[in-house]
This record gives sequence, C-alpha cells and structure tokens, in this order.
Amino acid sequence: MTRRLLGVFAHPDDESYGPAGTLAVHSAAGVEVHIAILTDGAAGTPAAGFPEGADLAEVRHRELQAAARVLRATLHHFGYRDSGYTGDTRNGDPDAFINVDPARPTADLVALIRSVRPDVVISHDENGGYLHPDPIRCHEGGRAAFEAARRPERVPR
Repeated sequence: MTRRLLGVFAHPDDESYGPAGTLAVHSAAGVEVHIAILTDGAAGTPAAGFPEGADLAEVRHRELQAAARVLRATLHHFGYRDSGYTGDTRNGDPDAFINVDPARPTADLVALIRSVRPDVVISHDENGGYLHPDPIRCHEGGRAAFEAARRPERVPR
C-alpha cells in the first residue's frame, strides 16, 4: 500500500525553509510526497545581489522545481499572484492572493486532495508561521479543503 503525504504551502521556498526535513525523511522512507504551492512568489524580497531585471517569480519557480527534485516530491503549483506583507501596496492588486475569493483555492485543494488521496496533510499554522497574509490564507484554505474533500456535497466535482 502506497502512503502519501501532501504539503500545502503559500510560497515557493515555504517547502524548504521549514518542513524540508520532514518531507525528505518521508520521501526517503518510501512515502509518496506531494507539494502544493499556491502563489507565484512574485512579491518576495530578493536577496542582495539578485540580478537587476530578473523575474523573481520565474527564479523562485526554478528553485521550487529544484527543491521538489531533491525532495523527490511531486509538485503542484497553482500560481496565484503573491501578496506582500500587511500594508504592502502590492496587496491592492485584485489578483493578489489575499484578494482572491477563498472558495477558489479551497476548491483547487479539494480537487488535489481527492486526486492524491493523502494519508497526511501538513501546512502552515493558523498564524502562517510569521503573520504573512498568504500563509494564513493557505492555512485557512487548506483546512477547509481537508474538511470538504471527504464530503462531496461541500465542493462538487
């Protein structure tokens, strides 16, 4: 019997700086690991020396793909527009993740959970780990999806 773990995270790199050890240990033990990333990472803060004119979302996506390979995980990237921290002017963008109807990412995650059928789902805590609005929204949507996935009347196929 194949065991499956699904990690649901807000940004490219959230899979690496916190739960990477957990994901790696389970992958090495033969667990089928899936990583769902909800945003594109475009609103992140580039490190010193980041090449001028480089597309941050594209760089973070390539890094995410590399991390998934190292972790031997299947990647599911939804590509919602990244939001900034509370008060960031980019949060006025109607496509920013915090402005998206929460039912959309929840439905996306319900479909993923029903498809993958994980034994375990891990995600951010209720504070998003560091009070950023995207991981908080990710926690809320992930929790709602986890509850709804087993109840077809909640989110019909």
